[in-house]
Amino acid sequence: MLTSRTIAALRNAPFLNHLRGKRKLCNSFEQLMASMGQNVKFNVEHICEDDELTAGVNWHLEWKRAYIPFTRGCSFYECSTEGDRLLIKKARVVIESPIKPGGIVLTLLKNLTSLFDDFPKTTEWLLKSPQVIIQYIVKIYTMFLAAFINPIVTGYINMWNFVIRLLGFALNILINILKIFLK
Repeated sequence: MLTSRTIAALRNAPFLNHLRGKRKLCNSFEQLMASMGQNVKFNVEHICEDDELTAGVNWHLEWKRAYIPFTRGCSFYECSTEGDRLLIKKARVVIESPIKPGGIVLTLLKNLTSLFDDFPKTTEWLLKSPQVIIQYIVKIYTMFLAAFINPIVTGYINMWNFVIRLLGFALNILINILKIFLK
């Protein structure tokens, strides 16, 4: 069950941002280990080294030696030496997505790369300033889609507000009835 303390910790979770410094990294690992409990363990599948200072690791999580679905990941580490100590300079962790887009993404990629090849100057300009793409998407949404989608979303939110109020009212009635009978 999520407590207010857990929700606050998730909102401030260090893994949502870059971790810089030994203290933040250690705090992040402490939170990870506490979240995993006593029975969940990392299972390292493969370790690949490029040279003495880079490595890649494939892993997954297990509960009492049983694979937990959608917990596969791959970590890449760039290290440096400081005297006789080996230090992690940069770490990147990629976690398996539970959603497998499949052929749709390949079709989209094929169409996108065809557009890139047909309009190379525009592509170079867009790739240098990717925020422009988001700005254009927002403009297109505002001009063409907002008038249709916003009322639907508003109606959906209002419907759920009504359902929640109705359930809250029913719960209050139930609580009052139980107070009368359980005195």
